[in-house]
Amino acid sequence: MSIGQGYLLITPIQMAGLGSIIANSGTLFRPEIIKKITSPVGELIKESEPIISKKVDFPADIFGELRAGMIRVVNDDQGTGRAAAHPLITVAGKTGTVQVGKPPEYTTHGWFLALAPAEKPEVVLAILLEGAESGGHEAAPLAGEFFRRYWEGEDVNKMP
Repeated sequence: MSIGQGYLLITPIQMAGLGSIIANSGTLFRPEIIKKITSPVGELIKESEPIISKKVDFPADIFGELRAGMIRVVNDDQGTGRAAAHPLITVAGKTGTVQVGKPPEYTTHGWFLALAPAEKPEVVLAILLEGAESGGHEAAPLAGEFFRRYWEGEDVNKMP
């Protein structure tokens, strides 16, 4: 259970919430689907204000250590999330691979949780790939491609 196997269940939006808590040093904001609505001529019709959903009261250095570890996952030579690295920003992340089913017929799912830029995160990604061999081999490269397109001004909606 402590390593995420067995009866531990978490959804991608819950994992993104965990990333948000780490990125915001303990503050979880309610997820939004629409941040603002504008008219065809660019006039602001409605804009959502961030709503705090929860506060986690840990010492600030705990969040710093979590981010530092996640930076190493992506940026160290031996990091399992190297495929998410970007030359213009520092990406922080955590890979995960979970077994689903019962041995010997179990399969695996690959996870990758990412924050970027790591120093002052503005993007949190939670990627779950059902049937993937591992988070590092299959989910982290998708995060890397997302960040490449996002920070280089390409349309992230046209990813494969």
